Amino acid sequence: MLIKAHYVIRPKVSLTQKLASFTPDVAEGFLEPQLWSRDEGGRTAWEAADYESVVKMIFLAHWISFAAETPASEYAGIVGELMGPAPHDFQVFDRWWSLERFAGEPEDADEIVSELMPGSFDTFDPAVGSELVQSWVAQHKTPA
Repeated sequence: MLIKAHYVIRPKVSLTQKLASFTPDVAEGFLEPQLWSRDEGGRTAWEAADYESVVKMIFLAHWISFAAETPASEYAGIVGELMGPAPHDFQVFDRWWSLERFAGEPEDADEIVSELMPGSFDTFDPAVGSELVQSWVAQHKTPA
């Protein structure tokens, strides 16, 4: 059975420091957290670490491809500095980014709210959060 695996890719502090001298708009593309997903599983000997290694290499290949399409760009310069000389492996990823894997279907927060026992929000401080959050909590409290 195939499952949808989700991967949160986040920059490490080392990447933020490395890109500090580059144009902020260009560096931002490398520094924004990203959410990737992939079908995985079935009858296989693959383990989570194998899938993670492949996603890391796909992520790097994505940047390599982008740099090849725009060889004179600042993006290409950054990719060259981050990747270093070939051959490359997934450890280049580990130097600059972190990866967190979630396997299976995500929970739907709205669906969970609809299934909660009455009174589940009654213990929350009415002044919690912004006015928008306060209004939302008030809508979900048991009527007096």
